[in-house]
Amino acid sequence: MGKRFYTIGLGLSMGMGLLLWSAGCIPRRRPPQVPPTQRFESPRIRVAIAYSKHFELYVPDSFWVYRNNELQIKLPPGQYQVRVISAQPAPVHYWVWWGSYSTSDSADAVVDSLVSAGYPAQRVRWGRRWIFPSDTLDAREYAVFVGPYTRREDVPEDSIFRRKAVLQDPQESQEELQLELLGPQGQTLYHGPPPLRWIPHPRRVPNFTVLNFRPGIRFRGQKVAHRTYRGILEFRNDGLGHLVLINELPVEVYLLGVVPKEMGPQFPIEALKAQAIVARTYTYWQWGKGRAYFQPYDLVGDYSVQAYGGQDARTPETDRAVWETRGMVVMYRDRLAETLYHSCCGGYTEDMAVVFGTSRPYLQGVYCGETAPSYLPVDSIERWILDPPEAFCSPEVSQLTLARRNFRWHVELDPKTIQSRIRQYYGKDIGKIVYLRTLKRSRSGRILAMKIQGILDAVVLQSPYSIRRVLRDPPLKSTLFIIDYERGPGGLPIRVILNGGGNGHGVGLCQLGAAGMVRRGYTARQILAHYYPGTGVRDLY
Repeated sequence: MGKRFYTIGLGLSMGMGLLLWSAGCIPRRRPPQVPPTQRFESPRIRVAIAYSKHFELYVPDSFWVYRNNELQIKLPPGQYQVRVISAQPAPVHYWVWWGSYSTSDSADAVVDSLVSAGYPAQRVRWGRRWIFPSDTLDAREYAVFVGPYTRREDVPEDSIFRRKAVLQDPQESQEELQLELLGPQGQTLYHGPPPLRWIPHPRRVPNFTVLNFRPGIRFRGQKVAHRTYRGILEFRNDGLGHLVLINELPVEVYLLGVVPKEMGPQFPIEALKAQAIVARTYTYWQWGKGRAYFQPYDLVGDYSVQAYGGQDARTPETDRAVWETRGMVVMYRDRLAETLYHSCCGGYTEDMAVVFGTSRPYLQGVYCGETAPSYLPVDSIERWILDPPEAFCSPEVSQLTLARRNFRWHVELDPKTIQSRIRQYYGKDIGKIVYLRTLKRSRSGRILAMKIQGILDAVVLQSPYSIRRVLRDPPLKSTLFIIDYERGPGGLPIRVILNGGGNGHGVGLCQLGAAGMVRRGYTARQILAHYYPGTGVRDLY
């Protein structure tokens, strides 16, 4: 992309394009205008948007297809298919990600303790450093990995390991997968190995639409749909028998598809601006980390990092929030902040160390309001849930319908389902459920450990993740809840009743709380200062 941005739209051509549009195959809504030229183009990011063995795409303008910088074919506007015709999955190494540390000394200390305990551990430096015209941005840290293991079942089953992410490292060769590119008439245009890189005409609207879109086995919370993206696309071998579809585009354009998926246009503009700054910061923070570390892309485009909806997700309100905060990030003592965020804290945010095992000075729990009430979760969890304070994220303050479903909620669980989940995940039959008992709560009131007693045996759930996994039918929004029962004739529960609050892990920015703060007159910068104490906002470009 050059120095000028162009109006985003499908720009449908005659013939097949018009037919697809009239049939409803291509989204009809025209996204808003992109603002005029800026002095500095943001870095280009590579986002994994889908894994599959078969893709259908519509391109409204000419694309050039390259493999290893060699031109293969020029594609006119039309509908195309890319499919795997043969694949030999590569051997996979499995690594347990133990944690990230700001200094090599602290990472080495962890490595030494793990090695002394008999685990193969090592540290690597991951993340990126950028040099902008007026500033430098450093998001590098030291990660500690345990492994490699050649089989998933070889990863230690220690309780502490169950809380750690296991990353796959395919020992791939592109020649182990063969793909086929089919034209509008079904004719074969290319047959061979990936990668295939589709580059749009540099002076026209660089959009493409993925038809019958399904994100794939490693992407969550998405449905089949048509979805339009802007920029370069690339098909690569994921090493496991699938193609991964990668979208390459400037960071600021990427954020146009993130902010409306994470915080919709119904939020007030200052809250949207805070979300845009947080999402930009988190993008740079996560670049090349997590699941992307062993992969040929920078981020995944699902909720495990940030939801990315492409060009179809855009709205005028969220576009404005991105462009008016262009280049702004959250910093802590000249280092990029790890700006975790969530939907609703329920009145009090959570300490990072409680959820993720590592700590940041600016990710400590804070009251989601102006003046803390006379009672807090540590004083009376029952009162906190049943007689909640007027927090920023409450429906009365945030004035959003979403808050009515998330600030406080009620769930009823079938004890038989709980018993089945324990058998599935722990391999034991504890018999009919007798009770659920809280063993430990955090300062925010969230349950950290729980005992589930049956008539035959018991099991202890030692993390919020384990609790939400076992008590997930229907899905459990958070572990901030109190327990009650409906009992049968024999005194055993026939229904487990949970009254709770909040949605998400509770760390960092509370999105509904941000809306409430705007209703009380706060700005985007004041919102960030509240949820990330000690940080500041810096304008990079």
